[in-house]
Amino acid sequence: MRSSHPPKRLDRKPYENCRAARENPASKHPTPPKGSDPQGVLCLDLTVLPSGVCRRYTDEEARNARMIENLLREDLEPLEEAEGYQQMFVAAAAENRTLTPADIAAKIGKPESYVRLRLRLLSSIAEVQDALRKQRITVSHAVELARLDKSVQKDLLKFCLFERWGEKRAECVSLSELRRHIASHVMLGLAEAPFDTKNPLLIPEAGACVDCSKRTGNATMLFSNVKQGDVCTHRPCFEAKVTRHLDVTVEQLMASNKPVVRISDSYSRGSNMPADVLPNSQYNVVKKGKSCEHSKIGV
Repeated sequence: MRSSHPPKRLDRKPYENCRAARENPASKHPTPPKGSDPQGVLCLDLTVLPSGVCRRYTDEEARNARMIENLLREDLEPLEEAEGYQQMFVAAAAENRTLTPADIAAKIGKPESYVRLRLRLLSSIAEVQDALRKQRITVSHAVELARLDKSVQKDLLKFCLFERWGEKRAECVSLSELRRHIASHVMLGLAEAPFDTKNPLLIPEAGACVDCSKRTGNATMLFSNVKQGDVCTHRPCFEAKVTRHLDVTVEQLMASNKPVVRISDSYSRGSNMPADVLPNSQYNVVKKGKSCEHSKIGV
């Protein structure tokens, strides 16, 4: 059975040594080489049992051995590696076997978080994967983008490769600079949220923040470098909940016959500001106890 990803560079000498060792009766422990045999000869098709009796691999064992052998190639590209892990899950499902990232990690001698982050690369948008293949960004940059929602990946990739005014950068921004940008432009602290993060009915399709997969505390292997667990990584959803929270508050006040007006802390009216919202230049904040008949509750 041939490997689905043959190595780009192959030293044939280890294979010749392996075959010679297997043909020598005095050698019971042939040493298999790294990489896949392009001639279809599997050097791992014999298992040495404690008794010294050898047995031939089953088709399933041989296929799994080839997959692991392929994943140990020294010249394996990050996306090839991720695709190799994905193939292992597909093969396990076809054989009705249970397989987890932890199982794969144990087989290849890597941490489970490493396997999960590699698999996450396959969830990134096509532009990110293309930039990684062309080495315009590093695998560390790609992982930073891939672990976030697809809706923000394109803008973050643009930040990596282009200056603010669209001029192409001489080189990709540093990983630390990208992380700072993400922290200030994407991530939002849930502790400061004006709405109830435990309320699953505010936006039913989004559910409660405390149970959301985009909360760093619920995906610690993806966000191991983010120490605060109560951080939202999906700004569009956060902002939608803020808007819905304000709508509900206004509706409740109006139902109680209380005078209410929507306000903004922006000084002037922007093009995206709704018509019923007053900019900062059109209202004054009244101190407590000094309201009059013209005062309204600002939301």
